[in-house]
Amino acid sequence: MLVTMLNCCYYGCDIRRLPVAAIDFEGGFIVFDREKAQTPRVAVLWSRAVELLKAWLTDHPSMTTVFLTQYKSSYSAQGLRNAFRRFRDSSGLSSQITLNRVRDSAYTAAITRGVDITQAQILAGHRVPGKTDSYVRRNPRMVAAACEAIRLEYEIP
Repeated sequence: MLVTMLNCCYYGCDIRRLPVAAIDFEGGFIVFDREKAQTPRVAVLWSRAVELLKAWLTDHPSMTTVFLTQYKSSYSAQGLRNAFRRFRDSSGLSSQITLNRVRDSAYTAAITRGVDITQAQILAGHRVPGKTDSYVRRNPRMVAAACEAIRLEYEIP
């Protein structure tokens, strides 16, 4: 989950709602609409993210959202925060690491590594003047450099 969040510059609301149908393993990308603002969420997947997502879905088959609770239902907002906190604490990570900070750090990494701000904004799910949503949905590869910059920043193999 954490690798996917970094790769795709996701907030908790994005990862908990990530539909299985949004993942194109053959093409190596994700495309879906953010529920809250109906903005497109597009990302080019790292090979490591593809491996992990395939393994996860093999072990945890789902026809709805990718990440389900132990009860086979989608996470609520609070349920995901609690699960993340348990993971963080049991992994010995700093309490300063929160779901929002994962997304914000991915966004910062893309910009710090010199990615065009428009590409970083599209990856982060922002509305970008002049870029129609349908164009973004049809061309998820337009955020490839931002995804690669994040991978390099976090030294993901």
